[in-house]
Amino acid sequence: MILSAHLAQAGARQALGYLRSRPAPKAIDGLRYAETFLMSPFRTGILPSRDVTGAALIAAWDDDDALDRFLDHPLAKRWEHGWRARLEPVRTVGAWPSLPDLPRQERPTDDEPVAVLTIARVRLARAGAFAMAAGEAERDALVHPAFLAGTSLIRPPNLVATFSLWRNAREMRTYAAGSYPGAHTRAMQAHEERVFHHETVFVRFRPYAAAGQWNGRNPLLMRKGNRPPSPVASDGGDGGPSPVASDGGDGQPSPVATDGGDGRPSPVASDGGDRGLSPVASDGGDGEGQ
Repeated sequence: MILSAHLAQAGARQALGYLRSRPAPKAIDGLRYAETFLMSPFRTGILPSRDVTGAALIAAWDDDDALDRFLDHPLAKRWEHGWRARLEPVRTVGAWPSLPDLPRQERPTDDEPVAVLTIARVRLARAGAFAMAAGEAERDALVHPAFLAGTSLIRPPNLVATFSLWRNAREMRTYAAGSYPGAHTRAMQAHEERVFHHETVFVRFRPYAAAGQWNGRNPLLMRKGNRPPSPVASDGGDGGPSPVASDGGDGQPSPVATDGGDGRPSPVASDGGDRGLSPVASDGGDGEGQ
């Protein structure tokens, strides 16, 4: 199983149209799960952002071939001018009933970029406390040196999520479970004291192909710092990943990545520990964040 993320920048009215055009797994061959969300930027202040900046589709597929077929489907056309990525799941904390096949053992990603998806169904009685904790964690993420891009996701009335990209898993863990900057760790502690959600899952991915622009750029090809980015293939718009390179900030192109010839990621696994909460990432129970 692989997942895909499709982000489209749009005004509020247009984004509502995207929200209503969720693909149905029974109608799309090879589609296991699909959810559409409104996008909102991470907070820089105390109150949640009221800006709707676009819409997102998060989907799970049997394999790359199933995603390739969907990209020729009329429902996929409205997403083709945004940003999309193919995602290999490598770590899971918690569970989501509609995604029972998420891996149960972790697969290392070395120094490659990682994506983190969190999905939660918020207890309405705890919505205010969750919003406060999540806001602090979002502000910390925005200033973390390993943070590449991120967005809050919401599907009314109480389905909330985040999708974020990080320079690598090791640095992301300093945000998720470390003392720097610390708001995320405090949010997890508050959740343990009195849970925010009815159900929640945190999934880390290896993004192995990406195409299009998110806020005017492809963040996977523009990692922060002076190091060149790790290999990430680019989905060239024909459904399959194509080799690309990028200047990593030091004037040198990064190594070129390919998909290995069959278009599929290698098998993965993840650990099933569940003690973390966070709007962006989670501690998997071993003291290390997602």
